[in-house]
Amino acid sequence: VMAVLASLPVLGAGNPQAESFYSIFIRTANTYNVKPKRLYELVMGVQNAAISKLKPNEHLRSLNGFSNTTEILVTGLERLTGNTCYRNHTFLKVRNVFARNHSGFFSETGKWCSRCIDPENIDVRELMISSLRGTYCCPIHNLALQSKCPVCFALQHFAWRCPGSRHCMKCGAALWKACEKASFSESAEWRDAQLRELVSFVSDPSSSDVSHD
Repeated sequence: VMAVLASLPVLGAGNPQAESFYSIFIRTANTYNVKPKRLYELVMGVQNAAISKLKPNEHLRSLNGFSNTTEILVTGLERLTGNTCYRNHTFLKVRNVFARNHSGFFSETGKWCSRCIDPENIDVRELMISSLRGTYCCPIHNLALQSKCPVCFALQHFAWRCPGSRHCMKCGAALWKACEKASFSESAEWRDAQLRELVSFVSDPSSSDVSHD
């Protein structure tokens, strides 16, 4: 299959600020003004894979994760764009050392940095690290990652949502209003540092898959 879609520039490689494949996928759909669901069907079709309907909380795990669906979507979009780096923006490299059901690995809700989604920031992209459970700090601005609307306190779930969405999915309030400096316990700070190292490793084009041994 020759490249038929544009290969978008990707943020970060080999550092904690690496852009997630979820973000790349949604931006590609937006480039062609099609719904992400349609792009999902196209990519799955290119790979001759069965198309199944994803539940809201499965979108993030299926695009950023290390499941068979992740492998199919990454390989398919790489074939369509000619860009072979997309795999580095998932966690496929460590799939042999984690449970395939993603249990406890990914956050069930969206998380964002208020400074990152500020309206003055035109080019908003979602980072790999914000999709992980157990990380609470933006690696760019050192601000606490938010997960609830500052007005109605509704959790923001993933459902083919545009990266960097600036308004609450429930009440429409501005999500960039809440802005607080990250403050951690010593153990939380250690955990956050480990997750940053993990993202730096998997997004590094020169790193290889981790074996089970």
